[in-house]
Amino acid sequence: MLDALSALVIESKSDDPAVADVKDRPANTADKSAPILTNVYFYGDDSSDTGDLSRRLTDFGIQLIQTEPGAEPAHDVDVITAVVDFDAEALVSSNAEVLRRISEQYPGAIAISADGSFEGRLAALRAGFETYLEKPLDVTTIVDAIDKRISERQPEPFRILIVDDDQELGKYVELILSAAGMISQSITNPFETFDAIREFCPELILLDLNMPECSGVELATIIRQQDALSSVSIAFLSSETEPARQIEAMHSGGDDFLPKTLRAEHLVSAVEARVKRFRQLRSMLVSDSLTGLLNHTATKHQIETEIGRAKRERSEFSLVMIDIDHFKAVNDTYGHGLGDEVIRSLALLLKQRFRTTDVIGRLGGEEFGLVLSGAGREDAVRIVDEVRQSFSEMEFQAGQQSFSVTFSAGISLYPAYQSVKDLSDAADRALYEAKHAGRNRVVVAD
Repeated sequence: MLDALSALVIESKSDDPAVADVKDRPANTADKSAPILTNVYFYGDDSSDTGDLSRRLTDFGIQLIQTEPGAEPAHDVDVITAVVDFDAEALVSSNAEVLRRISEQYPGAIAISADGSFEGRLAALRAGFETYLEKPLDVTTIVDAIDKRISERQPEPFRILIVDDDQELGKYVELILSAAGMISQSITNPFETFDAIREFCPELILLDLNMPECSGVELATIIRQQDALSSVSIAFLSSETEPARQIEAMHSGGDDFLPKTLRAEHLVSAVEARVKRFRQLRSMLVSDSLTGLLNHTATKHQIETEIGRAKRERSEFSLVMIDIDHFKAVNDTYGHGLGDEVIRSLALLLKQRFRTTDVIGRLGGEEFGLVLSGAGREDAVRIVDEVRQSFSEMEFQAGQQSFSVTFSAGISLYPAYQSVKDLSDAADRALYEAKHAGRNRVVVAD
């Protein structure tokens, strides 16, 4: 089921040379090269901890703008959300109304506090803060929370396929869903369903129950016979009122039963709820648990998908293999907890720097894979090398000591290599060359 669903979606000083790339660096050296992409207001005390957090977030393209409770926001600054330190003196003495105004002004605002108690969390929730992060903060945790807010502001439209022999009704439902910001498509011939699914890639299929040439029950059963479609949501949209027929429909593979008499706003709400559940399931199945990136299997499927697209459009793309240099030395020197932070930090940096149309996956351990759609040799080398430089300038904190890490990358190009195996093997060879040449560099396969 995982494979099928994936196809749809799409360093410390040391005499040990193995620690050569894990270098000591002066504490509190900010990354000067990372672009400032996202503005976030910060309500809290101006302390050394705040300054350190601000510098760490800059690595990920996030700029904290210090402000005071009750201050008027700058109208010329696009602010994504706010981070509120509930332990700050100015906020401890504030009443709930001040906090509520902040949460209302910046939906998705993030509360941070050393108080992990139920009472502390409840007070924050009642003030309108649904996200509550407990100190000490792992910077990747707060970056994740901010990224989620960005995603909520720019969500991917839901994709709905409607199968109904009544063309007029199908178009009416399509119009309702399109008006709600969804991408919908309707067909009247159930025999065209597989072609429509393959081309349109729906997240939810709305089926009419009673169609003359192939009933909704029959069509749902046939869809569920296909492993590649076993997790796509199916909802019956029908005027059928007989309970036995509705139960039969649900047993055939339906996930929901919606009456055709449903009011437009209720239909939109029902469809939204179903697709959100589908996306949660898809994310659990195809995502790496540590980083939230695509897992190995899903990444490989996406390479296959990109090959197909590039063939049809006669376009190019690049496959990038990235491996963190001397990662075992990081784990051995600083522990696996900090090793995980290094991996999560690289994952977040990749998500920040690459387009949503690019494929970003964790292939296992400290290795990552990228598919850069439409990117030729020059573009791929430029952007990967920029990210390599930014990552090498990141600081990681181990007690009073700070360290940095590097990565190496190998790139293969389509159409020079035209199969998943050939592309992967070529990128692996280029990655080996980068390692052999001294690491912390990008090499392109010949």
